[in-house]
Amino acid sequence: RVRQGLERARALLEAQLGRAVTTYRSPRLDRSPDLDWGLDAAGFTLDSSRPDVDRENLVHYGRGVRLALPYRPLLEEAGGGWRMSRCLELPLTAPDCIQPLFAGDDETALRAAVVAKAAWVRASGGCYVALVHPGVFGAADATRRERHLAFVRAALTHPDTWFAELGAVADWWRAREQVHLTLDAGGVRVVNAGAHAVDGAALWYEDDAGARRLALPPLPAGGAVRIGLAAPEGACARP
Repeated sequence: RVRQGLERARALLEAQLGRAVTTYRSPRLDRSPDLDWGLDAAGFTLDSSRPDVDRENLVHYGRGVRLALPYRPLLEEAGGGWRMSRCLELPLTAPDCIQPLFAGDDETALRAAVVAKAAWVRASGGCYVALVHPGVFGAADATRRERHLAFVRAALTHPDTWFAELGAVADWWRAREQVHLTLDAGGVRVVNAGAHAVDGAALWYEDDAGARRLALPPLPAGGAVRIGLAAPEGACARP
């Protein structure tokens, strides 16, 4: 039933828009394992229904997926076993829109929360999925939300921040998923097992001097590069 509902809704939207619909967000961020399964079965390729931290639902307040990176939900197979969904999840970043105002915060507290979250996501190399709805309660609400949208964009503006639509982020992540790293005593080997070239990848590693970043050359589909690094005994790889 979940799959059929998704398919009917998609068909109506596609007829109205005249283009394919491949991305989904659940109303009021309702989600369940059934939704994960339905999105996969219906052929959706991207979803953003799961918040990193839930600030809307009092029953689940403070919960969420705790991730600021795309991921693939695990789906249980009918015959037993598990597999990763074909539908990539980009968790929605809290606080979403102006929801904290409805919970009693003022605009100063809302902005402070956005600034703190943006700083944390940037420092941790994460993905910030921003959501600001258009005004729905009249002109004053529209003005308030437009003002908030401008503030969110300003808070996220940074030389190291890539602004993109969800589809572009998902395309990059799908290519990144196919980049594999192995570590041995002689160094690091990076392989692009995907069907598309990967450009702009970097290898991060730590030594006694701290974290270091090493830019990698373009990796064609099926290509590989080996980096000679002195790996101390007991070193481990963190892609």
